[in-house]
Amino acid sequence: AARGEPTASGAARSRANAGGAGGAAAEAMADVPLVSDIEITRYVSPALSLDKARLQTSGSRSAHIIQLSASNPDFDAALRVKGSWADDTWTGTIDTLQNKGRFALTLAAAAPLKLTAAADTGVAGLLKPEQITLGATTINLPAGSIRLDYLEKTGHTWRSKGRAAGIPVNYLAQLSDAWRDNVRSNMTIGADWGLDLQAQTRALDGSVHVFREQGDLTIIGTDLPQALGLRALDARADVNGNTLRVQLNVDGSRAGQAKLDASAQLQNGRLADDSSFTLNGSANMGSLAWLAPLAGQPGLEIDGTLKATISGNGTIAAPQLAGDINGDKLTVNWLDQGIKLRNGLLQAHLTGDQLQLQKLSFDGTQGRAEADGWIRYAANEATMQLKLSADKLEVLSRPDRTLTVSGSSTLVRDAKRFQLDGKFRADRANIELAGADTPTLSDDVVIVGKSAPGAKAAQGMPLNIDVEADLGNDFTLKGKGLDAQLAGSVRIRIADRRPPRVNGSIRVVSGTYAAYGQKLAIDRGVINFTGAYDNPGLNILAVRRRPEGEALSETNVEAGVEVKGTALAPQAKLVSTPTVSDSDKLSWLVLGHSIDNTQGNDMALLSTAAGALFGGGGGQGKLANALGVDEFGVGQSSNSNSSSSSSTASGSATALQNTVVTVGKRISSRAYLSFEQGASTATSLVKLKYKLNPRITLQFQTGTNNALDVLYTWAFD
Repeated sequence: AARGEPTASGAARSRANAGGAGGAAAEAMADVPLVSDIEITRYVSPALSLDKARLQTSGSRSAHIIQLSASNPDFDAALRVKGSWADDTWTGTIDTLQNKGRFALTLAAAAPLKLTAAADTGVAGLLKPEQITLGATTINLPAGSIRLDYLEKTGHTWRSKGRAAGIPVNYLAQLSDAWRDNVRSNMTIGADWGLDLQAQTRALDGSVHVFREQGDLTIIGTDLPQALGLRALDARADVNGNTLRVQLNVDGSRAGQAKLDASAQLQNGRLADDSSFTLNGSANMGSLAWLAPLAGQPGLEIDGTLKATISGNGTIAAPQLAGDINGDKLTVNWLDQGIKLRNGLLQAHLTGDQLQLQKLSFDGTQGRAEADGWIRYAANEATMQLKLSADKLEVLSRPDRTLTVSGSSTLVRDAKRFQLDGKFRADRANIELAGADTPTLSDDVVIVGKSAPGAKAAQGMPLNIDVEADLGNDFTLKGKGLDAQLAGSVRIRIADRRPPRVNGSIRVVSGTYAAYGQKLAIDRGVINFTGAYDNPGLNILAVRRRPEGEALSETNVEAGVEVKGTALAPQAKLVSTPTVSDSDKLSWLVLGHSIDNTQGNDMALLSTAAGALFGGGGGQGKLANALGVDEFGVGQSSNSNSSSSSSTASGSATALQNTVVTVGKRISSRAYLSFEQGASTATSLVKLKYKLNPRITLQFQTGTNNALDVLYTWAFD
């Protein structure tokens, strides 16, 4: 039977007939039949899953055939070997080796194979053979081939030599999701190698050479693919007497030219912190555009030229470097985010264990930004101190979002954390918030060609922040009904991955808030932060202004809404001048007149407004908001002359006949437009109400009935 790991599941069937003996009897058992047929289906374990696997043997110990096949969604492999077992040695050939799944391959011709077990270990010793000899082997891929001259193991020593030709880069890209998502290629590569490895002492000698044969690479990470225009790509690694030498040569019409020649001393076959090294390198990139797709941000464009020379020695943990890095005509354009930086200049110098950033500057559409500082790598640890300054820099420039800032900041990294300190002032800002009806993709929408987000990366070094932001004197915020000029400043602090702490105050200098067809004037708008970023104190008063020149009285009330408390526990109440009842306040706020003059559709509108102000709100109110109107409801017709009325109809029938669907929109503080459509009769009305003054309203009506009404109101105390 077949048995998996303790957590595995599956089904197995087997039959076997084998003979064996040890010592002097082994010779006599050489021709005992060796027959088996073992099949496993639906095998699942943490390390491997198989839809089906089968092992078959036939023949005898002196001459037998072994066949193995296995498949799952990623591979469909088959192996067939034949040979003989004698004197602790298996000698034979690999007749068939094939995979029809990912990494498809086929053995071109039978390959000789010899396995020798340790003395007196029997067949079980082949699981850890003392010697392996695989002769000349050629493996054909869907395109290209790999030629193995030999693969040998003797004790702890391994030797291999071979070459590859015509291997498509896309074939190797199956190993990496990141490569497959970001690179498109028609390039083929070749390789040759010859290696000797002493596994016990980790001593390595030999060379590996990988080179471009033909074709090119295109970086496709976003919607702006960039071909590298490769003419040469050559990498070589040589190991001789514990000295590793690496050579790299890149030449492309867009990628530019780069060369590297580095040597290092290996310790126990690997690079250690105290391994000594030398290096010389240079790069000359006529365009950096090909780097933009690697950022994976749609619409991001970067460009410019970069030249670098570098030399160095020392140890891996304590390098001593020298060189210069210069960039010119650098640009960063990200139209989706309104970022436009140009005329970039980079001047940096390598000396010892430090990179001195002498100058990094950009011009914006307006203003300028500069940075300088240093980055140090010593004792296997990186530290840095960078300073950034902006002078009236337009950091955002798009139709719905512009921002110009001035200020400075510093970024420091020590052995424990990053620390960002800064102080910025908005010279000018005009921010428009996206509306609630802005289209967005549903969570279950999959964009073809875009990989699913990977697992969340492990937390890196913490970033502490202490930044003060001043909104300046020209900061405008629009959207979601708000149109206001803001002022004030806040200080934002984040320490040791704790929630942000915010202190400061933001106030409305002037502005309005649109609700129910009205523009409420914001008389007072203050948001005070005293610690928790998500629970500031609120002190807001918005009122509906009466027409200029009108004296306020109980028949001409100025109503509004006052909000106090905190963001998590706001306290809203209606206010008015002069003071009237809450129902009157709401009516004056929404309709512009006393509740005594309210009926029909206006009552439905007040109900919706009350729900929005004090919680709740029905489906009709939500639908009205979605349609961009102030009223959407089903009610009784307010037209007493409706032709659908009948004195002989029953009460329910009359109610049905008088039922209308109403859509209304307040188009100014004085005018209200509505449309009524009969639910069960062919009646329709368009009404326009216009308030001449607090007492007289004109109503124009057309449709099933045409009329011009003068409505007047007299209030008695």
